[in-house]
Amino acid sequence: MKIAALLTLAAFGTNTLAMYIPSGGSSCNVGEQYCGHYLRGKRGWTYAQLIDVIDRSPLPGRARNFPDDVLFKCTGVGQIAGWDLCNQCLSPGAVPGNDYCRKEDSLLQWD
Repeated sequence: MKIAALLTLAAFGTNTLAMYIPSGGSSCNVGEQYCGHYLRGKRGWTYAQLIDVIDRSPLPGRARNFPDDVLFKCTGVGQIAGWDLCNQCLSPGAVPGNDYCRKEDSLLQWD
């Protein structure tokens, strides 16, 4: 039986985040934040992988219906954690920088 992923839990402040380690082909840069649509379109992540991370995160259950608008944080080489649920998750495109929720559109307040 091929193991597709290893799930680990990490504590960040008062939030517990689920991290997904893919079996291969998926990537991210440590410390960067990515919209789900960017991870699927440009980084090799699958819809199923994103849903798995969401299901194991403290994000609300409705987040699984909108994986493209979930903001993920790269916590290690090829590891992501569900970070925020956005009404609209934005990618800066060719300009270097993190993806982000429009400030007024973040559905979660962590601080």
